[in-house]
Amino acid sequence: MADAIKYWVDEAKEDLITAKALLESKRYLECGFFCHLAIEKIFKALILHNTNVVPPKSHNLIFLAKKSGILAQLDESMKDLIADLQPFNIEGRYPEDRRKILESTPKRVFHEILIKTKEGIKWLEKNLKL
Repeated sequence: MADAIKYWVDEAKEDLITAKALLESKRYLECGFFCHLAIEKIFKALILHNTNVVPPKSHNLIFLAKKSGILAQLDESMKDLIADLQPFNIEGRYPEDRRKILESTPKRVFHEILIKTKEGIKWLEKNLKL
């Protein structure tokens, strides 16, 4: 089980590296998508850690946080991050939604999302006690 948890954590950290590279190359929606993936994968590590159950094949961050048993422990900042990231999973893949998201989201917000995602990963990782 420890190897599977480590896999999810390592994958989340790789996604953060990718998100940073995407932000630097001004691929803003893709940066948001990889931030979403990073948090998703940490939740999946927490599900394995806390329940010894293979994580579900879901991309819904709230659902995964509930399954991990950590939802009640999330502060407002983490809940806000989840709300900010959720649209990047699905809506960011369709042309009409991509345009709307880019037009309504200042570029600085993507910088903030990346910073908050890094902080969120660190906080969530502490709950793994590996």
